[in-house]
Amino acid sequence: MVCPRCSTELKTGARFCPKCGAGLPRWTGRLANGDVLIDRYVVVRPLARGGMGAVYLATDRRLGDAPVALKEMTGLHQPGDTDAWERAVGEFRREASLLARLSHPNLPRVIDQFRHDENEFLVMEYVEGQTLRAEMEGRTEPLALETVIDWMRQLTTVLQYLHNQNPPIIYRDLKPPNIMLRPDGRIALIDFGIARLFKHGQEGDTVIYGTPGYAPPEQYGFGQTDHRSDIYSLAMVIHELLTRFEPAKRESTRPPLAHNLRSAVPAALSEVLHRAMHPEPDERYQSMRDFQMAVDHSLNQVAALPEATVLHQATLAKPKPSNWWWLAMALIGIGLIGFLLARTFGVFEPDVQPTSVAQITPSLAEPTPIEATVVPIVIGPAPPGMLAIPGGTFVIGSDAGSPNEQPVGRGYLPTFYIDRTEVTVAAYRACVEQQRCSEPVDRSSLTVTDYYDNAQYAEYPMINVSWQQALTYCQAQNKRLPSEAEWERAARGTDGRIYPWGNQWDASLLNAWGAGVAGDTQAVGSYPNGATPEGVLDLAGNVWEWTSSLDLPYPYNAADGREVPTQPGSRIVRGSFSGTNPENARAAVRERRDPELPLNIIGFRCVTNDFYVPEGMDFIAGGRWTMGATAEDLAHYKEVYSWQGLQNEEPATPISTTAFYLDRTEVTNQAYAEFINATDRAVPTNSFDPVGLSLWLPDRTVPISLSQHPVVNVTWDDARSYCEWRGKRLPTEAEWERAARGDQRTIFPWGDQADASLLNNKDFGPGRTMPVGTLPNAGPYGTLDLAGNVWEWTQSLYIPYPYHPNDGRELPTGAGSRVLRGGSWFDDLMSAHTTGRNSFRPDLANINVGFRCAQAVAP
Repeated sequence: MVCPRCSTELKTGARFCPKCGAGLPRWTGRLANGDVLIDRYVVVRPLARGGMGAVYLATDRRLGDAPVALKEMTGLHQPGDTDAWERAVGEFRREASLLARLSHPNLPRVIDQFRHDENEFLVMEYVEGQTLRAEMEGRTEPLALETVIDWMRQLTTVLQYLHNQNPPIIYRDLKPPNIMLRPDGRIALIDFGIARLFKHGQEGDTVIYGTPGYAPPEQYGFGQTDHRSDIYSLAMVIHELLTRFEPAKRESTRPPLAHNLRSAVPAALSEVLHRAMHPEPDERYQSMRDFQMAVDHSLNQVAALPEATVLHQATLAKPKPSNWWWLAMALIGIGLIGFLLARTFGVFEPDVQPTSVAQITPSLAEPTPIEATVVPIVIGPAPPGMLAIPGGTFVIGSDAGSPNEQPVGRGYLPTFYIDRTEVTVAAYRACVEQQRCSEPVDRSSLTVTDYYDNAQYAEYPMINVSWQQALTYCQAQNKRLPSEAEWERAARGTDGRIYPWGNQWDASLLNAWGAGVAGDTQAVGSYPNGATPEGVLDLAGNVWEWTSSLDLPYPYNAADGREVPTQPGSRIVRGSFSGTNPENARAAVRERRDPELPLNIIGFRCVTNDFYVPEGMDFIAGGRWTMGATAEDLAHYKEVYSWQGLQNEEPATPISTTAFYLDRTEVTNQAYAEFINATDRAVPTNSFDPVGLSLWLPDRTVPISLSQHPVVNVTWDDARSYCEWRGKRLPTEAEWERAARGDQRTIFPWGDQADASLLNNKDFGPGRTMPVGTLPNAGPYGTLDLAGNVWEWTQSLYIPYPYHPNDGRELPTGAGSRVLRGGSWFDDLMSAHTTGRNSFRPDLANINVGFRCAQAVAP
């Protein structure tokens, strides 16, 4: 042991240096069984020790002696180690700050951070289990394909969650030792020491980190790491799990194709992994969702998964004892220095990451109607002016047309949303006025000289735009141009119809020559009877429409370069125009056009994969679920927290709720001030105000320090009136519980474990309200603060269960107390559980009662 300042040799246990007099910190790894830190954490045993840190198993007195992991970091460094020490400390603090604001089932939770004897400590959830590295080493038989895919789906879910943060979080060190497998089969990502926040516009990473073999080239000084870097590493991990080929031993930039190493791996899946491991980021998948969709599609092409004869839980080997050496080393360690399915869609704005169709399988005969796909179909509310096209398999191409429509194929597309009509002149002019689009050079149509500048044609299709101008417009709306596969799916449905409306030609259903039209465009939507099964209009006639696709022959394959926007060549237009005949109006017809040549017979429409959610709200999915506490729930509450006497939460009742939107946080003082100043409603007041929450100023606002705190001291009618003023309503208590629990039956919105970093109540919080959204305590749909902070008014009368929405409890005129949900800063832990109910007279207000609003999803 040496002095960190002068390097003098010291006796064991010395607290001061005899030469320079420096006080010596307590070095890491010296805590023993029974040591108590900050009167809360009791050390059980050390798990591992590194050069500048250590990890211990401990218990948390405040959480019922629950096990936790204590991560220790030394406060000083030895001479000559300044750079390494500063990096380590920076990574330690960065890991704490990153994890503290995250809440996901596949991430360990940060519980606390503190200093003790000059060393820094991070308290984290104890992740029981072993790493995937240990899991592989403990097996002699190959891992079942289904097991690996289950792990992969969990990893893509949590990595997509990280990438969706603002700013995005890039993990950067995905490898088997950093992935924990819990005994119940759940995955947990550990060691965020080298994770980083993505910075737009930065050309390269300032610090080079990563694990050789798993890290992509850009992590070694060849560019900036982004979400595609994690896609590369994940593909390497999955490849190794399936084949046991160690990435570090590869002789080229990518390992051999997986199916060449193990015949049980489907060739289509092997190609997907190979593309995801491309050394060039632009050649990989452009989002985790794209990657996962590609994997799903590759598996759908296989009649049965090889080796996958039972479900995941059965294929797992019996859990082995925890291997904490692996976890500890992963927590302490600091890293050493495709199948192009949807490339088209990843090169646009970072927040636009939709998915395209995979390779189309040729069919020798015109296909019959297709059975439903096994891939789950997710449909949310369509954005304004758009319609949902449900995901599934479909027909593309035709043997009855020209050679460029052949061969006929089948494909799969996830759910997407398409403009109901072509983009109008008025919509395009608005984009020009916002200086996000460029004006057309030619402002005329076939018969009108002032088409673009005449208000009479505002609702006519925008024409005379190049392919790039159309693409730019869609990007400005956070959308994109459709691929020709998406366009044809929208036009032909799932039954491969000839025309958007069916298989019989009818000139009265489209703007076509000979139907009384003087050879020019008509207002969009003029032929409602020519709609597709989903209601999309004008997919035949009026104007040709740009697609994103290059003119390449069938079979359609999004990976062959046709969806690369920077590739030169003609682009495909679809839909025909007003001078077409029955043959050219077929939905399978495809024409090539020069992308740089605007024409007065070509328009466009846009698509997106993102369904609509109003700003500041979350989409809460509908479904069949069980409301209230079952006998098993109540027994669980008693076992974990000794809660009893919760009879008002039973009997549990199976119910159905439709989808709705819910405010992400409680209504703030600032938002409520806008309401009372617009309506002259009284300022919230309460004579009982022990912590200064009723500080409304003469101008009917609150001090800026309280502006983002939830409004309190509002009656039920105050809350209801505010929501109506916003065009919303109060949620029913069924809707509130649905948002808090989803399809899971956890005690709190985030899980079963009470957590001081996630909950503001009497036991954990600061003794007053906190700004909304401060704590990363998201429920299953991302909604925040559904436990603690303030009780929340619901629409419902307080009537005993079973819950029946039509028994009068949801009538706004009913007499009696109304239901409060969620607990508050003033109340104990039991008040904050997801099935908890409280009642309050609607004419009363209190310092711990607020609200949030709901909104119906438009049909």
